[in-house]
Amino acid sequence: MSSTPGQALLPLLATLLLGLTAGQPFISLMGPSQRVISEISEPFNCTAGPFSSEDFKVTLFKSSVEHPASAQYLVADSKGTYSITSKAWVTLTGEDILSQITCEVTHRDLDEPLWMTMNLSQVLYIVPSLNITKSSKSHEHERQRVNLTFM
Repeated sequence: MSSTPGQALLPLLATLLLGLTAGQPFISLMGPSQRVISEISEPFNCTAGPFSSEDFKVTLFKSSVEHPASAQYLVADSKGTYSITSKAWVTLTGEDILSQITCEVTHRDLDEPLWMTMNLSQVLYIVPSLNITKSSKSHEHERQRVNLTFM
């Protein structure tokens, strides 16, 4: 699979964020750049740093279910600090419209984990559907009842 220009820039993003945060730990979570339809696997990238060592753990969750990273990009700067971008591919469903993606980073430099959450309603594009059903109890000469259900 070839990388897109955005994927190729991930290691540079971590370096840029390191410079902008002036050594303070940061975390960022990015999903698809535009709304996507369900049933397709989409990349989510979590970037965090700077840390004094490579001993960190990055975990991505969709509604409390862990999704393993498929790729990690480690960046070390000239000061000996490290940042990481971790990518997880997550298959989204229509039911995920009320779900969240969360990235959590732990490291010994931190008093408590860094975390960031993204609502999947910001990412998913759901095509509405309509289901029309006619009650089987209706008689021809009576008013007929029809249920309209939007999904």
